[in-house]
Amino acid sequence: MKRWLRVAIPLVSSLALVSSLALAHSYLTRSTPSAGQTVAVMPSTVSLEFSEGLEVAFSSFKVYALSMEAGNGDVKAAAAKLTQRVLALKDDHAGRADLGLVSSASPAARLELVLKPKLIAGWYVVMWKALSIDSHVTSDFYAFRYMPAKP
Repeated sequence: MKRWLRVAIPLVSSLALVSSLALAHSYLTRSTPSAGQTVAVMPSTVSLEFSEGLEVAFSSFKVYALSMEAGNGDVKAAAAKLTQRVLALKDDHAGRADLGLVSSASPAARLELVLKPKLIAGWYVVMWKALSIDSHVTSDFYAFRYMPAKP
């Protein structure tokens, strides 16, 4: 019995470690601007940091302006609908608020998207579908608001 336990305990511990790693997914740990933030000056880039490296060539990152009537509607619901509609689109550069990634080095846990110049005030949705180095695909989004200071 003791011999069996000496074999079983390390085996169960190893399986627990492997299963916890297998369940791990890459997730956003930090962003600039951050989710829900209102900025008075539009940054030139959006920075995204993930919990693990991503296979950039097999991932998609975009920023879109969110069309909403001033003060009306649920931003998160509208952003979710927009993300569902446009994230998989190809050749959609004209409709986007970004010019693409600064670098496509792979794998990368930190990414920057260059924003187009002269963007108008309003909500912007940052969205991604990413393949992590552990082969899990995740997708998500968040919104931030650009509201320039009045002179």
